[in-house]
Amino acid sequence: MKSARLNRLFNSKSKRCFDVAVDHGFFNEHDFLAGIENMRKAIDVLIAAAPDAIQLTVGLAPLLQEIPGRNKPSLVLRTDVANVYGKDLSRTLFSRMIQSPVEQALRLDATCVVVNLFQIPNQPEVADQCVQNILAIKPECERYGMPLMIEPLVFQPAFQQLPSPASRRARQRFCKKRANTDQKRKNFLKGKSKVVGNSHALAIASNRLVTSATRLDAPSMRGRFSGRAS
Repeated sequence: MKSARLNRLFNSKSKRCFDVAVDHGFFNEHDFLAGIENMRKAIDVLIAAAPDAIQLTVGLAPLLQEIPGRNKPSLVLRTDVANVYGKDLSRTLFSRMIQSPVEQALRLDATCVVVNLFQIPNQPEVADQCVQNILAIKPECERYGMPLMIEPLVFQPAFQQLPSPASRRARQRFCKKRANTDQKRKNFLKGKSKVVGNSHALAIASNRLVTSATRLDAPSMRGRFSGRAS
C-alpha cells in the first residue's frame, strides 16, 4: 500500500518530511563529495540527527538498511544518474534511469523513489530524457504502491569559459553592475531618485532602468552551465 509507505516517510506530528540527500557520488562530480567521503560515518551522523528520510543510491542504501532497530530514517532511493554537473561538461549530456528501479527499491525496503526533472539552457534532449524516465517509472510505482518523488532542477546560464582570473573579474564586474542597478531601482521606487518632476521625466528614468536591467540578462550571460541549480 502506498499509504503505508507514506506514513513511514512523513513525520506523524508535523505531517512533513525532512529528506536529507546524500546521493551525490552517483553524479561523478568530485566537488560534491566534501564531507561525505566516508559514507558509513556520514550516515551514522545523519541517523543521530533524526531526519525523516535519507536519500541514497542503490549501492549505498544497504549502509542505512543494515542498521538494526526501528528508530532510523526512512530510505528514499535515487533511481537516475546524470552527467550535467561540473565545470567541464561532456559533449553529450544525459539523464539515465537504473534498471528495474521500483523492484530494487522494494528489495531495499525503500519508502519512496526519486527521479530528476532537469531544465537546462539549450539542452532540450536532457529534459526529454527526464520526462521519458518519469513516464516509465510512474506505472511501476502505481503497480507496486511505491511513492514517487520528482526532483525539479532548473539550471541558469553561466559565463563563457574564460581563463582564470579573467572569469573572476568578469563575474565581479557583472555582480557590481547588477548591484548598482538594483540600488537605482530601489531608490526610484522609494522616491529618492535624482529624477524628479513631471511624469514624462519619471517615465524616462523608469525606461532607463528597464533598459539597463535588460542588458544585464543579455548575451553576456550565455555559455556553459554553472553546475548549480537555481
